[in-house]
Amino acid sequence: MEDYTDSRWLKIANHLSKFYNQELEKAAAEVGLSLSEGKLTLFLHNNPEVKQAKEITIIRGFSKGYVSQNVKRLKEKGYIRSEAASDRRNYELSICADKTGLIETFAGRQRAILAEIFKGVSADEFRELQALLEKLESNIPEDIKK
Repeated sequence: MEDYTDSRWLKIANHLSKFYNQELEKAAAEVGLSLSEGKLTLFLHNNPEVKQAKEITIIRGFSKGYVSQNVKRLKEKGYIRSEAASDRRNYELSICADKTGLIETFAGRQRAILAEIFKGVSADEFRELQALLEKLESNIPEDIKK
């Protein structure tokens, strides 16, 4: 039986998260966004098929309050717009055309941050890591993943 009490993996996960968030926060500030606004904007940019706030809460795991507060601030800043969807109870979100270039630059910074984190990791190693993380996640209760 393996000894899973060695918590170095947790420390590493925390360091990775801290580095990613610190660097992303700097990049977000360069385009006039907070970290939370930046994360939501990048999600919309990287997932153009996702249009509704409810979908974002489900896919990304952000709370409804987190999404609604950031949508409101991003609309006020002119980064995103919302239009009534076909059923009129929901709104479709999209990045404003005049901010596309700025968001492309921000997304480029995100890619550079991730490249720094995964420097020296081969494509095969990345796939193996992804599979291992998915296996670990499958052991987590569903209510925790929400």
